[in-house]
Amino acid sequence: MPVGYFTRKGAEVDAWLLEALHRFPDSPPEGVGERVRRDEVYARWLAERLHGAARIETVRMTCIEQTLAVRKGSAARGPDVTLQGELTLTDGAAFAEKLRRGVGKHTAYAYGMMLLRPAKEG
Repeated sequence: MPVGYFTRKGAEVDAWLLEALHRFPDSPPEGVGERVRRDEVYARWLAERLHGAARIETVRMTCIEQTLAVRKGSAARGPDVTLQGELTLTDGAAFAEKLRRGVGKHTAYAYGMMLLRPAKEG
């Protein structure tokens, strides 16, 4: 499928897949997973959404699984990714709003939800 298909308004597309299609528009070659690392793409995606509210100090992808989301009578299968790491708040009010709203496209379905705990001391 052409990259433009995934960039139309309302298109459901995984950030990693979109990155791979942009980098390899003429049909991604075998081994694209090694050339476009999922963990790096998802970490960048999160950093973009937290920009101005928090800085990511460390992040790692701890889980990825395919899930089915149903919205307005249509279903889309995509990755459910869990990232863990440490953040430094740069704007408490902006971060509080991000936490309240979530950071993903489907926050009404708990996608983009953030679970927080204090950093370990030491």
